[in-house]
Amino acid sequence: MEQKNCVYTRRREIEDGLSAIYSLNYEGGVYTLEIFKRKNKFAIKEIKAKYNEFANKEVINFVEKSLKAV
Repeated sequence: MEQKNCVYTRRREIEDGLSAIYSLNYEGGVYTLEIFKRKNKFAIKEIKAKYNEFANKEVINFVEKSLKAV
């Protein structure tokens, strides 16, 4: 079923393997993040909290640090 939310609008990039969508549970919050590969490294394309609100800096730092370890 098509929900036509922000993830649906990125379906081509996902299907083509250009990005990936993940759900993150961190410190009691749930976040949706889109990751892509740039110059052989993974990077955040977008990370949002509930109701499409921006994630706080602590969450962004956690994800960036985790991606550097990959």
